Amino acid sequence: MKPTEAIDTGYTPQPAPIKRTTTPIHDLVIIDLITYTTGNHLLAKEIDDRKKIGLTEYGTPLQAFNGRDCEKDCIEEMADAICYLKQGILEGKTYLESVYHRQIALAVDTINLRAINAEAQERKAALATAPYYDVVVEVDGVIECYKTRALSGEEAARLVLDNSVCPPSKPQPDSVKLISYDLT
Repeated sequence: MKPTEAIDTGYTPQPAPIKRTTTPIHDLVIIDLITYTTGNHLLAKEIDDRKKIGLTEYGTPLQAFNGRDCEKDCIEEMADAICYLKQGILEGKTYLESVYHRQIALAVDTINLRAINAEAQERKAALATAPYYDVVVEVDGVIECYKTRALSGEEAARLVLDNSVCPPSKPQPDSVKLISYDLT
């Protein structure tokens, strides 16, 4: 490959932030630092400095609903922080090792939570158009009928049993028998 050829990294740049009239995120974080913690005046100053850099670079402070993916920005910034911490460790600043490992854990948690949320949103969208099932169960000798939306009959039966017939908040029945589940 020639040095001038582009490498497809899968990275998609985000749009410039949209200017808004809401309180800048930097100011809200500084308020949190002052209100809920002590001894963080240096961090508050650093955050204020970052706000000024953002104003210069983007023409607007960081604000909510600015058209950018905040999770993606966060993950990218954490990846940079991890690399800077590793650089410091290799340069002899071994006191950064615990911060390095905590930052990795935070980044992994953020990535995992993002994936879990994406799966939940996909499932919610799928359920919105899923068919309804009639689920019939016998609970302590009494026939009960439920209607629920699910992706399959088996899932419908499980949802009814777990959430309606045998939820942890209710006394558990002595006997439960699944009679049927059918599309309505």
